[in-house]
Amino acid sequence: MLRMTFAPDDLHRIRVMPRPDPMWELTLSVHRLRPGQPNSAAQNSWSRQIEAVTGTESPSRDLLSLLIPPQGNFPDFLTPADSRDGFEAALDAVLDTPARQWQQELSGALESHTALPDWAPDLTSPGRSSRMLVDSALRDYFRRYVQPYWPGIQRHVAADFTTRSGHLAAGGTGALLARLSSRIRWDWPVLEADYPVDHEIDLRGRGLTLIPSFFCAGVPVTLADPDLEPVLVYPVTGVDIRPATVTPGDPRMRALAEVVGTTRAQILAALDDPCSTGVLATRVERSAASASEQVGLLRAAGLVHTSRRGQRVRHELTVMGRRLLHAPAAPPPSH
Repeated sequence: MLRMTFAPDDLHRIRVMPRPDPMWELTLSVHRLRPGQPNSAAQNSWSRQIEAVTGTESPSRDLLSLLIPPQGNFPDFLTPADSRDGFEAALDAVLDTPARQWQQELSGALESHTALPDWAPDLTSPGRSSRMLVDSALRDYFRRYVQPYWPGIQRHVAADFTTRSGHLAAGGTGALLARLSSRIRWDWPVLEADYPVDHEIDLRGRGLTLIPSFFCAGVPVTLADPDLEPVLVYPVTGVDIRPATVTPGDPRMRALAEVVGTTRAQILAALDDPCSTGVLATRVERSAASASEQVGLLRAAGLVHTSRRGQRVRHELTVMGRRLLHAPAAPPPSH
């Protein structure tokens, strides 16, 4: 059983994330590809698509299956708070994990397995080689299994955010917490949820971040370390998700390029996954100065939003930008 104990100040420090968290989606999707999991119909549809299109076997999935065991905790450092700033920011945070935390959390994850390949214990070394191996696996796995379906995941999470905002507006924080899931129960001052182990978290005025997730199934999920920023990941409901339908050769992409220009069309497509200026420049194969200039024009048109967190800049599509990018193709003219 999971029990989160609230202080009065915590009720004013609850927030619901309006967009999916890439690292929580990535880590939880590893479970969804395992046989015998309590997947939803939409999650089963995704796994069937994966099997048909790319196959479920890959070195990156094999490695991440070791780090994310079928039962028990997986490393907290795989789901850093920086993930809310995008996938690249999350990877930077993973690489910067303190050596002691890296060693302890990976050792705990590997101990959950009854059999390990000979090279697996080397992953617990906090040196650069093991970090880059994990970084490479995360990148490859996300590219293969998550990123093609990201627009659909975004739509489901955005719809969930609208629903939760309605609950909050109509009934306050109590209504929001009480209606998160049938597996979650709210009775001041305790939020209780079904959970595979007993886990107690005292919020102590730190608030709570609620993270809706497409790949969360059944019971909610939280971090193993109760002293980290409190989060609760809960499942959204939704219909099937499909791979992204906008590709460089897509007729709609060519039509979009005719309207806004080739470079700006490429930038809109690249920002389907929010990122920094440097990452964007790499994706569209332009200089950082050129990418920044084009983003500025798209921002002025209301198609891109840019936010800052310290020295970090994050670009993402606005609602209008997503609608423009993913607008259905127009039917051919009738004769």
